[in-house]
Amino acid sequence: MLVYLGVVFTLMLGNVNLVFGEVTNSHLQNSYKNESVTAKSLYIDNITIQADAGSREFSLNDKDKKYLIYEITRDSKNEIINWFDTQFLWLSFITLLGVLAGGYAFIKYSVISVVASQVSNQISALNDVKDKGTETIIKVTVELDRLKVSLKEVDDLDIKLKDLKTRAEKLQIEDEQLKDRFDNAYDDLRNDLNDHIDYLMTRFDAHKKWLKAIDKSNEAANSVVEVLIAELNGIDDDARKKAADLLPYYEVKKDEIISAFEKILELEGRKPFGMNILSKLGEFDSDDRIFEILSNLCNDLTNPNFAAVIGAFGSLQENRKGDIAFIKKVVDQLITLLESLIEKQPSTIVERDEIANYKNAIALALSYSGEQGEKAVPLLIRLIEDSDENEFSKSAAIALGNIGETAVRSISALEKLLASSSLEVSSAAQAAIDKIKRAN
Repeated sequence: MLVYLGVVFTLMLGNVNLVFGEVTNSHLQNSYKNESVTAKSLYIDNITIQADAGSREFSLNDKDKKYLIYEITRDSKNEIINWFDTQFLWLSFITLLGVLAGGYAFIKYSVISVVASQVSNQISALNDVKDKGTETIIKVTVELDRLKVSLKEVDDLDIKLKDLKTRAEKLQIEDEQLKDRFDNAYDDLRNDLNDHIDYLMTRFDAHKKWLKAIDKSNEAANSVVEVLIAELNGIDDDARKKAADLLPYYEVKKDEIISAFEKILELEGRKPFGMNILSKLGEFDSDDRIFEILSNLCNDLTNPNFAAVIGAFGSLQENRKGDIAFIKKVVDQLITLLESLIEKQPSTIVERDEIANYKNAIALALSYSGEQGEKAVPLLIRLIEDSDENEFSKSAAIALGNIGETAVRSISALEKLLASSSLEVSSAAQAAIDKIKRAN
């Protein structure tokens, strides 16, 4: 724009003399004008300028002077108009150039601005990408460092696991050795105990025969039983407990003793002393009367001494090993109880623990059934599959091992118990498997 103004200003200054400069450029001196000069007069178009006498100067009258001024003014006006006509094209061209230059400059500036803005945006976007990339690289680097640490830890763990594996193999060998020693010690202890029991039973039988020989009329037995029953119904807890422990030995007065026990159960069946009475009932050479008492008590799961009732069933089987019919009757009763407990859904944790305790008691009672417990095998297998770590699986394993040959289908369930963390459970499972395999 400044260049354009400079050009216009220069052209105007260069031609200013056309308007205000020499008269020689006027049309008054153009050839087409009617001009003539005489000695005394000057003729310019229709104007005559007279010369003064005795002087070489010319003078005009007022009319000619006005006309001359008019002519000069008209010629000047025409000259200016012609100049403007001539310069208009230049001015228009220069203006057009200025407009084009301005438009070009504007477009160039706009394009540059747009491009600069786009470039700036792209640069900003690239910077964001760069920042994100840098952040990602940092995160990846951190994760790689963590991964290296983790890999190092994995390598360390691998070394530790190999060491633990080696130690576990050694412990397994030692465990097998200890197990062999334990089995041998257990067999020795069992043999010694059996020998000792046999000796005690022999002496007990001898004492019974001796007492019978002395007390042929049972008068002494009757007197002792009366004293013990009186103590049983007394208020001295120690005396009552001792009386309960001694009374089962006087089987000659079994009916009276059972009646006394039954009355105690009616009054204290839910108390701690009632549990003592229940355990003593199982020590008799039992009959149907005791079985009925225990069966009636099985109907009340809320009885805190319910597990003792089940335990009494186990003792009854132990005392009547040769009575197959009686043992089968007890097994049927235990199976009925176990089925009801398996189907029962506990509503509280306390109830769940109670039911688990009852299941364990039934499994223990069935361990006295021997081969007669064959009907209980499916339920015992289910106990193993449903139980927690060592909840009642140990007792079920013992029962299956005692059942023997007919429990062969339980071996797969028992083998799962071998991996138990409880040495008692795994040992009981292995002993049961060995018994079943030997029986077969």
